[in-house]
Amino acid sequence: MDRNSPSSLISAVDTHLLETVGVAPAQATPTELMQAVAQVAREQLSRRWVATQRREQDEKARRVYY
Repeated sequence: MDRNSPSSLISAVDTHLLETVGVAPAQATPTELMQAVAQVAREQLSRRWVATQRREQDEKARRVYY
């Protein structure tokens, strides 16, 4: 299943509501929902960042700074 599909994102938010925020999804306040969404976004960005760093290291990529 695609991690960016709507059902995957909903599932990830529900999981973070339970495991990170500590509230049942049905009883979550807007603030708690935002915290869970932020955690999902952080997790996805972290995975992409690490994958990019690994790929650049494997390819011995060079960076140009201006």
